[in-house]
Amino acid sequence: IGHAFASLQCNASGDGNNPFAQRNGTELYFFRPHSEPLGRAIQSRMAAYIDLPDQGVYYRSLAVVRNTWMPAVLVEGGFMMIPEQEHAMRTAEYQERYARAVADGLEAYFKGIRAP
Repeated sequence: IGHAFASLQCNASGDGNNPFAQRNGTELYFFRPHSEPLGRAIQSRMAAYIDLPDQGVYYRSLAVVRNTWMPAVLVEGGFMMIPEQEHAMRTAEYQERYARAVADGLEAYFKGIRAP
């Protein structure tokens, strides 16, 4: 049984959008209100561990986070359509930082809800 769900993804711009004219970097989405604290814990580590613009935490009705009973978030670790970000995502160092940010965010979240 899971107690939280985090979908790790890499972002892209929609068809017909110029990725260089839009904001880009790391961002996080949640749907249910009880998921927001988890999202903020993870995104704060993303901002600290990954040298990309912090685009924030957003409410959005996305299927991957909508249909769970547990706190659920979708983590966007950067934009694949931005060459520098795509190159970084292919490195072991970036992948380790991304994974560490999510793991540390999950740990902080669970420490925060643990009964004293």
